[in-house]
Amino acid sequence: MTDVSRPFMRLALLAFSVLVVTRGLGGLLPERAWLAWLTPVVHLQQGIRAEEPDIFVWDRMLTVNITDHFGNDIAPTWSHDGRMAWLSNRDGDFDVYVRQGERTLNISRNDHGDFEPIWSGDGRLAWIGRERQRGETVYVWDGETIMIAGRAAAVQNRSLAWASDGRLRWVGLNQLSGAIYTWDGAATERVPLDVTALLSLSWSPEGRLAWITRNARDERSLYLLDPEADSRPILLQRGAWISDRVAWSKDGRLAWGELAPLQGYRIVVWQQGERVSFPVRGFVHSLIWSSDGRLLWVDTARAPIGAMHVWDGRDVTTLDDDVRNMTQPFWSPHGQVVWASNQVGEWGVYLWEGRGSIRVSRVGQDALSPVWVQRSPRQMHEDGA
Repeated sequence: MTDVSRPFMRLALLAFSVLVVTRGLGGLLPERAWLAWLTPVVHLQQGIRAEEPDIFVWDRMLTVNITDHFGNDIAPTWSHDGRMAWLSNRDGDFDVYVRQGERTLNISRNDHGDFEPIWSGDGRLAWIGRERQRGETVYVWDGETIMIAGRAAAVQNRSLAWASDGRLRWVGLNQLSGAIYTWDGAATERVPLDVTALLSLSWSPEGRLAWITRNARDERSLYLLDPEADSRPILLQRGAWISDRVAWSKDGRLAWGELAPLQGYRIVVWQQGERVSFPVRGFVHSLIWSSDGRLLWVDTARAPIGAMHVWDGRDVTTLDDDVRNMTQPFWSPHGQVVWASNQVGEWGVYLWEGRGSIRVSRVGQDALSPVWVQRSPRQMHEDGA
């Protein structure tokens, strides 16, 4: 990995390191904020000293702490109109907070823990509340009121998702049975689902569910179900190894990695019964599609050193051939990639923009869990985006 190779980039990074702000401009979100990540900060309150994560944003010059507060601030996520939601335990249990302009709102103030906030395309916010006597509840906030979308004994991790038509879906677990729940804003429908040995799952934009199971012999199976069209799930693949993560593209293509007998490692792309596959060098993880239909993944042929590649539908390009201990990478709407990696005993945030990767977080300070900041349409127009 090349941190910075050209002279002008060295100067830019030097300026960045000098201009770092560790106490955040009154906590305001810079209008042109671009990336956000978590950095541990030492706080002192009522004689108690604790190192806890705060949310930092970067606008390509300054790094600003926007949640400079005693307590853990985690899981930031942005709406399409530029509002930020996150989780914080500054008032006790983890609650859902929203930043609207200069105001910070605790919208789920309660005596139980909340998690997994997620915005819809039209600006509604959903999350899961874990209640001691009632299992787990899915809540939706429309900017004014909070509604209950449904309840289950437990909600499968990372299963809460908005479909492109505005409906909310999740997988609920009740003892040994499960179900797909769909909330349309007024009522919740339930479709039974066998969740035995569930390993991971992924929703398509229009609401189809793909999931992987693993049996006692570590054999894996990949299934597909359209809750509105299929009465039974479709078995797409079964084998000794299928990647932990599968990924849906915006146009409905499903990708996964597998170890094929006598063929070695490969990536398979499925769409409406048709399959395309191509060979890769090792175990595949971190699969993710860009908005323009490119597929990114990391292989571990040289473990523990990984290599990050992109497939554009025809050719494979290597973005970085030296990534170590990395988190899930993410595409921006404009084709950049960001991730966190522990290179030399310290977590840092790295950015790829087409010509090698650079570290954008401050050296000497851990930074992890990067996400892209969504700016409001007004801010994007002012920036010419």
